[in-house]
Amino acid sequence: MKTAVTILLIICAVAVSGQNPYRYDFLDQKSFHSALQPYEDTAKTTAKDYQIDIYPLVNIAAGAGDNDMHTLYSANAGAEVKANLTSKLTASYRIYGGISRYMDYFANLADSLHYIPAAGSFKKNGDTYFSLYHDFNLTYHLADYLKFSAGKGRKKIGDGYRSVLLSNNNSGMYYFDIIAGTGSFKYIFSVNTAKSLDSKTGRGRTKYIVYHAISWNITNYLNIGGFESVSTIKRDSSGNSQFVDIHYLNPVLFLRPVEYSIGSPDNILMGIFGKVRYYRKNILYAQVMLDEFNSSFLKAGSDWWAKKFAIQAGARGEVFNRLKYLAEANYIRPFMYSHDDAIRSYSIHSQPLAHPYGANLKECILNLSYTTKNNKWNIDLTADIVKTGIDTDTISYGGNVLRPYTLRSDDYGQSMLQGKPLTITDLNLTVEYKMRLNFDSEGYILKPFVTFGCYNNEEKNVYFLIGIKNFDLTRFY
Repeated sequence: MKTAVTILLIICAVAVSGQNPYRYDFLDQKSFHSALQPYEDTAKTTAKDYQIDIYPLVNIAAGAGDNDMHTLYSANAGAEVKANLTSKLTASYRIYGGISRYMDYFANLADSLHYIPAAGSFKKNGDTYFSLYHDFNLTYHLADYLKFSAGKGRKKIGDGYRSVLLSNNNSGMYYFDIIAGTGSFKYIFSVNTAKSLDSKTGRGRTKYIVYHAISWNITNYLNIGGFESVSTIKRDSSGNSQFVDIHYLNPVLFLRPVEYSIGSPDNILMGIFGKVRYYRKNILYAQVMLDEFNSSFLKAGSDWWAKKFAIQAGARGEVFNRLKYLAEANYIRPFMYSHDDAIRSYSIHSQPLAHPYGANLKECILNLSYTTKNNKWNIDLTADIVKTGIDTDTISYGGNVLRPYTLRSDDYGQSMLQGKPLTITDLNLTVEYKMRLNFDSEGYILKPFVTFGCYNNEEKNVYFLIGIKNFDLTRFY
């Protein structure tokens, strides 16, 4: 599928900040490895050799938005299947789809990408979008400390609202993972594949994302981890895509030395993450991602173009047992995640793999969530403020990760928020009522909801929605 990139719209990717279709409670996990999704919420085998559960999925909403307050709607339905096939083999499959009418800025973004962010491809009739999303997983538990997992889906590494390492705000990848370790130590080797735009040919090609992640619980109150990834594409003499370079498939070697040894032009990124539990269910968390790290990185001034890094710091937890909070800040330098060719950028389907806005940004997020004592009502308030700089001509100012960094104006003089200044403010208030239906022993929750909000970049867009759901979609307003 041909992919067109509209530069001024790519920064509007706040819409892809929606949640994974299943809420992930970082604070109630028995393991402190909650930064590694979806590895800690993968279905576990039970004493039964064979068991299968089927859950219907529904998310229906309607309302109005934009300056003209035109009609918005989304009607999605599907099913999820979870199965224990043997005492060691588990499987899951999720599929849902439907029709939607979006706010104008998000519809323009989807049209430019030929993908609905965090949902996938679509067909369109007038203002109505028809989409279908599915993911699946097959996991073999060789032992308590080793399992193999393959499938398609979205992943995330981190405890925050965002992630500067790997986010679930994209359309998902096909993957093969090896997950090793138990208790205080966990190691993941992952090979992923997806389509991306090749700026040299103007066509979409298959690319590969290989990453390693290590998480170590030093104590019950302290966790640290490391992350490294490579974005690569291998071609034959005719320029056609081939399988991932076999040198990257050694699960016990660091990727940076491998890249140097084979003289590769691939895009290597390295990061660290960690968190501290400081009072009951409250944590402080942080991430740092580095690119182009060498001795020049330490010596060069702050305006050097290759001074590329991303930092996240935040806190989340509970107050009075029913009030949850999250406060987070993200800082990403210009040209972070980009490369000399769009296909080697840290992205898939023309969507960033880390922060949805790309780079060249500062962001502050505050989220408050209150659940009543009877656990029936939930009120969620989110405020997200982003300052960034966008491209206005043929020069790249470093915010759009899909534009080659060779389009920069100079090696020096590259400052934060350069380009056309833009402040994006997103305010959202959602009220949910939880109805428990006892379809099985676990129960089944259906949630009528109403949401109000204001999305303001260069113009103000007010919206409201009312609906009913039992799973969360990416926000479409």
